[in-house]
Amino acid sequence: MRGMTRPTRHEYFCSTYAQSKEGSTCLRHCVNHKVIEDEIRRYLDEVAVETATMLKTHQSGNLELLKPYEKKHWENLTRFQSVVGKMMLEIENNPLEPEDYIGIATEFPMNGSEQFPSLDLDNLHEMLGTEFRAVCEVYKKVFGADESHVKARMAELDGLHTQLMQGLRTLDPVKAKRAIQKTNDEIEGVEAEMESLESRLGNLTEQFDGTLDILRTSCGAFYDAEKALDDPAGNNRRKALAVRSVIERINLKFQPTGKKYPTCELVEIEFIPAQKEHPKGGLG
Repeated sequence: MRGMTRPTRHEYFCSTYAQSKEGSTCLRHCVNHKVIEDEIRRYLDEVAVETATMLKTHQSGNLELLKPYEKKHWENLTRFQSVVGKMMLEIENNPLEPEDYIGIATEFPMNGSEQFPSLDLDNLHEMLGTEFRAVCEVYKKVFGADESHVKARMAELDGLHTQLMQGLRTLDPVKAKRAIQKTNDEIEGVEAEMESLESRLGNLTEQFDGTLDILRTSCGAFYDAEKALDDPAGNNRRKALAVRSVIERINLKFQPTGKKYPTCELVEIEFIPAQKEHPKGGLG
Protein backbone atom coordinates (compact mmCIF):
# COMPACT_ATOMS: atom_id res chain seq x y z
CA MET A 1 0.00 0.00 0.00
CA ARG A 2 1.09 3.58 -0.61
CA GLY A 3 2.71 5.46 2.20
CA MET A 4 3.74 2.30 4.05
CA THR A 5 7.31 1.17 4.69
CA ARG A 6 7.56 -2.52 4.13
CA PRO A 7 9.94 -4.48 6.41
CA THR A 8 13.16 -5.73 4.88
CA ARG A 9 12.89 -9.39 3.94
CA HIS A 10 15.98 -11.57 3.50
CA GLU A 11 15.91 -15.08 2.15
CA TYR A 12 18.66 -17.70 2.44
CA PHE A 13 19.04 -19.85 -0.67
CA CYS A 14 20.72 -23.18 -1.22
CA SER A 15 24.51 -22.86 -1.67
CA THR A 16 24.29 -24.26 -5.22
CA TYR A 17 22.26 -21.19 -6.13
CA ALA A 18 24.98 -18.93 -4.77
CA GLN A 19 27.60 -20.75 -6.87
CA SER A 20 25.62 -20.80 -10.12
CA LYS A 21 22.23 -19.14 -10.49
CA GLU A 22 21.75 -20.61 -13.96
CA GLY A 23 22.74 -24.15 -12.96
CA SER A 24 20.71 -24.32 -9.75
CA THR A 25 17.55 -26.40 -9.72
CA CYS A 26 16.52 -25.75 -6.13
CA LEU A 27 15.43 -22.11 -5.97
CA ARG A 28 12.52 -23.29 -3.86
CA HIS A 29 15.00 -24.11 -1.06
CA CYS A 30 14.87 -20.78 0.74
CA VAL A 31 14.20 -19.62 4.29
CA ASN A 32 13.15 -16.25 5.66
CA HIS A 33 15.82 -14.60 7.81
CA LYS A 34 13.44 -14.41 10.79
CA VAL A 35 13.37 -18.21 11.01
CA ILE A 36 17.17 -18.41 11.03
CA GLU A 37 17.57 -15.65 13.63
CA ASP A 38 15.05 -17.27 15.98
CA GLU A 39 16.90 -20.59 15.73
CA ILE A 40 20.25 -18.88 16.31
CA ARG A 41 18.91 -17.26 19.49
CA ARG A 42 17.62 -20.59 20.76
CA TYR A 43 20.89 -22.36 19.88
CA LEU A 44 23.07 -19.73 21.58
CA ASP A 45 20.94 -19.82 24.71
CA GLU A 46 21.15 -23.61 25.03
CA VAL A 47 24.84 -23.96 24.15
CA ALA A 48 25.94 -21.08 26.39
CA VAL A 49 24.32 -22.72 29.41
CA GLU A 50 25.71 -26.16 28.55
CA THR A 51 29.23 -24.79 27.98
CA ALA A 52 29.14 -22.97 31.31
CA THR A 53 27.96 -26.17 33.01
CA MET A 54 30.81 -28.17 31.47
CA LEU A 55 33.28 -25.57 32.71
CA LYS A 56 31.88 -25.78 36.25
CA THR A 57 32.05 -29.58 36.10
CA HIS A 58 35.72 -29.48 35.10
CA GLN A 59 36.52 -27.07 37.91
CA SER A 60 34.51 -28.74 40.67
CA GLY A 61 34.51 -32.39 39.60
CA ASN A 62 30.79 -32.55 40.37
CA LEU A 63 29.35 -34.80 37.64
CA GLU A 64 25.82 -34.28 38.95
CA LEU A 65 25.85 -30.92 37.14
CA LEU A 66 25.69 -32.84 33.84
CA LYS A 67 22.44 -34.64 34.75
CA PRO A 68 20.26 -32.42 32.50
CA TYR A 69 22.39 -33.48 29.50
CA GLU A 70 22.48 -37.18 30.34
CA LYS A 71 20.25 -38.20 27.42
CA LYS A 72 22.33 -36.23 24.91
CA HIS A 73 25.62 -37.63 26.22
CA TRP A 74 24.18 -41.13 26.28
CA GLU A 75 23.31 -40.83 22.59
CA ASN A 76 26.89 -39.78 21.86
CA LEU A 77 28.17 -42.80 23.82
CA THR A 78 26.07 -45.24 21.79
CA ARG A 79 27.28 -43.62 18.57
CA PHE A 80 30.89 -44.48 19.40
CA GLN A 81 30.10 -47.91 20.83
CA SER A 82 31.16 -49.80 17.70
CA VAL A 83 34.47 -47.95 17.57
CA VAL A 84 35.24 -48.93 21.16
CA GLY A 85 34.20 -52.51 20.39
CA LYS A 86 36.62 -52.69 17.48
CA MET A 87 39.37 -51.37 19.71
CA MET A 88 38.63 -54.12 22.25
CA LEU A 89 38.74 -56.81 19.54
CA GLU A 90 42.06 -55.51 18.27
CA ILE A 91 43.52 -55.44 21.78
CA GLU A 92 42.27 -58.96 22.52
CA ASN A 93 43.41 -60.48 19.21
CA ASN A 94 46.73 -58.66 18.93
CA PRO A 95 48.28 -58.01 22.35
CA LEU A 96 51.18 -55.63 21.82
CA GLU A 97 53.44 -53.32 23.75
CA PRO A 98 51.76 -50.03 24.81
CA GLU A 99 53.72 -47.89 22.35
CA ASP A 100 52.64 -50.13 19.45
CA TYR A 101 49.01 -49.13 19.98
CA ILE A 102 49.88 -45.57 18.98
CA GLY A 103 50.22 -46.70 15.38
CA ILE A 104 47.06 -48.81 15.57
CA ALA A 105 45.07 -45.78 16.71
CA THR A 106 45.74 -44.07 13.37
CA GLU A 107 45.91 -47.08 11.04
CA PHE A 108 43.14 -49.44 12.22
CA PRO A 109 40.31 -49.36 9.61
CA MET A 110 36.85 -48.34 10.80
CA ASN A 111 34.71 -50.05 8.15
CA GLY A 112 31.62 -50.54 10.31
CA SER A 113 31.23 -54.23 9.42
CA GLU A 114 31.44 -55.58 12.99
CA GLN A 115 28.26 -55.72 15.06
CA PHE A 116 28.06 -55.35 18.83
CA PRO A 117 25.15 -55.75 21.25
CA SER A 118 23.32 -52.58 22.26
CA LEU A 119 24.30 -50.96 25.52
CA ASP A 120 22.13 -51.41 28.60
CA LEU A 121 21.90 -48.25 30.68
CA ASP A 122 21.05 -50.18 33.88
CA ASN A 123 24.20 -52.29 33.58
CA LEU A 124 26.47 -49.57 32.24
CA HIS A 125 28.59 -49.20 35.38
CA GLU A 126 29.16 -52.96 35.55
CA MET A 127 30.17 -53.02 31.88
CA LEU A 128 32.57 -50.14 32.37
CA GLY A 129 34.07 -51.98 35.32
CA THR A 130 34.73 -55.20 33.36
CA GLU A 131 34.67 -55.14 29.57
CA PHE A 132 35.85 -51.57 29.11
CA ARG A 133 38.49 -51.63 31.84
CA ALA A 134 41.02 -53.23 29.50
CA VAL A 135 40.60 -50.37 27.05
CA CYS A 136 41.11 -47.81 29.82
CA GLU A 137 44.25 -49.60 30.99
CA VAL A 138 45.67 -49.57 27.49
CA TYR A 139 45.00 -45.85 27.22
CA LYS A 140 46.81 -45.27 30.50
CA LYS A 141 49.77 -47.38 29.42
CA VAL A 142 49.94 -45.72 26.02
CA PHE A 143 49.99 -42.19 27.37
CA GLY A 144 52.25 -43.18 30.24
CA ALA A 145 54.71 -44.92 27.98
CA ASP A 146 54.52 -42.36 25.22
CA GLU A 147 56.85 -39.84 26.87
CA SER A 148 59.52 -42.41 27.81
CA HIS A 149 59.19 -44.01 24.37
CA VAL A 150 59.67 -40.65 22.64
CA LYS A 151 62.67 -39.76 24.80
CA ALA A 152 64.29 -43.12 24.07
CA ARG A 153 63.74 -42.66 20.34
CA MET A 154 65.11 -39.11 20.57
CA ALA A 155 68.31 -40.43 22.20
CA GLU A 156 68.59 -43.07 19.48
CA LEU A 157 68.17 -40.49 16.72
CA ASP A 158 70.64 -38.14 18.38
CA GLY A 159 73.28 -40.88 18.34
CA LEU A 160 72.50 -41.65 14.70
CA HIS A 161 72.73 -37.95 13.84
CA THR A 162 76.16 -37.70 15.49
CA GLN A 163 77.33 -40.80 13.64
CA LEU A 164 76.18 -39.44 10.28
CA MET A 165 77.83 -36.07 10.89
CA GLN A 166 81.12 -37.72 11.79
CA GLY A 167 80.95 -39.89 8.67
CA LEU A 168 80.19 -36.85 6.53
CA ARG A 169 83.38 -35.15 7.64
CA THR A 170 85.49 -38.08 6.44
CA LEU A 171 84.11 -38.00 2.89
CA ASP A 172 86.13 -36.44 0.08
CA PRO A 173 84.14 -33.48 -1.30
CA VAL A 174 85.49 -34.14 -4.80
CA LYS A 175 85.46 -37.93 -5.11
CA ALA A 176 82.42 -38.75 -2.94
CA LYS A 177 79.76 -36.27 -4.08
CA ARG A 178 77.06 -38.95 -4.37
CA ALA A 179 77.85 -40.34 -0.90
CA ILE A 180 77.80 -36.82 0.54
CA GLN A 181 74.35 -36.16 -0.99
CA LYS A 182 73.01 -39.46 0.32
CA THR A 183 74.37 -38.73 3.81
CA ASN A 184 72.86 -35.24 3.79
CA ASP A 185 69.47 -36.70 2.84
CA GLU A 186 69.69 -39.16 5.74
CA ILE A 187 70.61 -36.33 8.12
CA GLU A 188 67.61 -34.28 6.96
CA GLY A 189 65.33 -37.25 7.55
CA VAL A 190 66.70 -37.79 11.07
CA GLU A 191 66.33 -34.09 11.93
CA ALA A 192 62.75 -34.04 10.61
CA GLU A 193 61.80 -37.00 12.80
CA MET A 194 63.49 -35.41 15.82
CA GLU A 195 61.48 -32.21 15.32
CA SER A 196 58.28 -34.24 15.05
CA LEU A 197 59.04 -36.12 18.26
CA GLU A 198 59.92 -32.92 20.13
CA SER A 199 56.46 -31.55 19.34
CA ARG A 200 54.92 -34.58 21.14
CA LEU A 201 56.76 -33.86 24.37
CA GLY A 202 54.27 -31.20 25.43
CA ASN A 203 53.30 -30.86 29.05
CA LEU A 204 49.92 -32.55 29.65
CA THR A 205 49.07 -30.14 32.45
CA GLU A 206 49.68 -27.19 30.14
CA GLN A 207 47.49 -28.81 27.48
CA PHE A 208 44.70 -29.34 30.02
CA ASP A 209 44.92 -25.70 31.16
CA GLY A 210 44.84 -24.65 27.52
CA THR A 211 41.66 -26.67 26.98
CA LEU A 212 40.03 -24.95 29.96
CA ASP A 213 41.05 -21.57 28.53
CA ILE A 214 39.37 -22.48 25.25
CA LEU A 215 36.26 -23.54 27.17
CA ARG A 216 36.17 -20.24 29.05
CA THR A 217 36.63 -18.28 25.82
CA SER A 218 33.88 -20.24 24.09
CA CYS A 219 31.54 -19.74 27.04
CA GLY A 220 32.02 -15.97 26.94
CA ALA A 221 31.69 -15.86 23.15
CA PHE A 222 28.28 -17.58 23.25
CA TYR A 223 26.96 -15.12 25.81
CA ASP A 224 28.40 -12.16 23.85
CA ALA A 225 26.75 -13.36 20.64
CA GLU A 226 23.42 -13.78 22.38
CA LYS A 227 23.70 -10.32 23.91
CA ALA A 228 24.60 -8.75 20.53
CA LEU A 229 21.55 -10.29 18.85
CA ASP A 230 19.22 -8.93 21.51
CA ASP A 231 20.76 -5.44 21.55
CA PRO A 232 18.21 -3.07 19.94
CA ALA A 233 20.92 -0.47 19.36
CA GLY A 234 23.34 -2.90 17.71
CA ASN A 235 23.87 -2.81 13.95
CA ASN A 236 23.69 -5.85 11.70
CA ARG A 237 27.45 -5.97 11.15
CA ARG A 238 28.16 -6.26 14.88
CA LYS A 239 25.51 -8.96 15.24
CA ALA A 240 26.89 -10.91 12.29
CA LEU A 241 30.47 -10.76 13.58
CA ALA A 242 29.38 -11.90 17.05
CA VAL A 243 27.47 -14.87 15.66
CA ARG A 244 30.26 -15.71 13.21
CA SER A 245 32.71 -16.03 16.11
CA VAL A 246 30.79 -19.02 17.48
CA ILE A 247 28.96 -20.49 14.46
CA GLU A 248 31.00 -21.55 11.46
CA ARG A 249 28.21 -22.84 9.24
CA ILE A 250 24.44 -23.37 9.19
CA ASN A 251 23.07 -26.41 7.36
CA LEU A 252 19.42 -26.55 6.31
CA LYS A 253 17.53 -29.72 5.37
CA PHE A 254 14.38 -29.60 3.25
CA GLN A 255 11.78 -32.12 2.15
CA PRO A 256 9.30 -31.96 -0.75
CA THR A 257 5.74 -31.07 0.12
CA GLY A 258 4.27 -33.14 -2.70
CA LYS A 259 2.31 -30.19 -4.07
CA LYS A 260 1.87 -29.46 -7.76
CA TYR A 261 4.48 -26.71 -7.83
CA PRO A 262 8.06 -27.56 -6.71
CA THR A 263 8.08 -26.23 -3.18
CA CYS A 264 9.82 -27.65 -0.14
CA GLU A 265 9.52 -27.14 3.60
CA LEU A 266 12.31 -26.74 6.12
CA VAL A 267 12.60 -29.78 8.41
CA GLU A 268 15.97 -29.33 10.17
CA ILE A 269 18.50 -26.62 11.01
CA GLU A 270 22.00 -27.73 12.02
CA PHE A 271 24.57 -25.37 13.52
CA ILE A 272 28.27 -26.16 13.07
CA PRO A 273 30.19 -24.43 15.89
CA ALA A 274 33.38 -22.56 15.16
CA GLN A 275 36.57 -24.37 16.16
CA LYS A 276 38.44 -22.37 18.78
CA GLU A 277 42.21 -22.38 18.41
CA HIS A 278 44.60 -22.37 21.32
CA PRO A 279 47.15 -19.49 21.20
CA LYS A 280 49.96 -22.05 20.96
CA GLY A 281 48.27 -24.00 18.20
CA GLY A 282 45.79 -26.85 18.02
CA LEU A 283 42.03 -26.81 17.82
CA GLY A 284 39.80 -27.09 20.84
